[in-house]
Amino acid sequence: MHRLPAGAPMHSAARALPATLPDLVTDLVVDLASTPLPELLSGDLAGSVCHEVARTLGVAGAACLLCRSGHLVPAGWSDHRARSLALLQAEQQQGPALRALTERRTVVQPDLRRAERDPHTARALALRVRATVATPLRSGDTVLGSLQLYLDADQQPAGDLVAGAELVGRVLGTVTANVDLYRRSTVMTAHLSEVLTDRAPVEQAKGALAERHRIGLGEAFALLRTQARRRRTTVATVAREVLAHLPLASAPPPPTAPPTPPRLPADEHRPVRVSRRPLSREAPTTPGDAEHPLPDASSAPPASRWGDPTPA
Repeated sequence: MHRLPAGAPMHSAARALPATLPDLVTDLVVDLASTPLPELLSGDLAGSVCHEVARTLGVAGAACLLCRSGHLVPAGWSDHRARSLALLQAEQQQGPALRALTERRTVVQPDLRRAERDPHTARALALRVRATVATPLRSGDTVLGSLQLYLDADQQPAGDLVAGAELVGRVLGTVTANVDLYRRSTVMTAHLSEVLTDRAPVEQAKGALAERHRIGLGEAFALLRTQARRRRTTVATVAREVLAHLPLASAPPPPTAPPTPPRLPADEHRPVRVSRRPLSREAPTTPGDAEHPLPDASSAPPASRWGDPTPA
């Protein structure tokens, strides 16, 4: 959020008042909380925040240190002095940032010249740093690291400055926790995808071995695992080699329905009607027909060789 400097002319008769420190801190917190997650992942989150904190709070420098595997690790800084002091604390594993992390409270050293001399204090005085404020980075009840501010000789860690640093520390801790959670979930998703990809050939190889050697799936997997240990490779690699030499286990064919008989047309289901028809037309019979039967073909006179005989 851009503000007009004090005394800048405006269109009305009123003039812009200088922004107070709480207003600047509020703007910084709102900008940080509303930044999209892809933008936070694509850049140097801690370094950008340290630059904005040093500019907004008007301090000489700022550094962000995170706890990784029980050790303090520098995550970002605003300038070369803040970088040097952050690296020294990470190397020595001592200093105000570590105290803020382990004691879970804000550590204020208003005058390093009167503080206990340690490597961090000695280098800070050599770099002309006169005061420092270290506040925990909180995400709920979890402390993820520390945000440390460095002040020159003409600056004092007033109450507004300490309160602003604590507010920024809480917001930065929450944003850092969300970014870490997103990165862990991305890594876990990639790992699960890789496991599922490697699992498919293993299951296929188990089926092929079980079908070929007439053994159970558990025994087939034991063969793959034994071979992988013997060759110091993965089970998935052995499974792919098995699939290259053995056919896949074939599933039984699906059951087929019995063939249905051909369906006859409707006319062929009707019963056949047989009718008795005479072979020839019968002539009516009379009593005289019994006395004079019809001549038989065998009793007829033979036909003449030369045609019908000529009557005499």
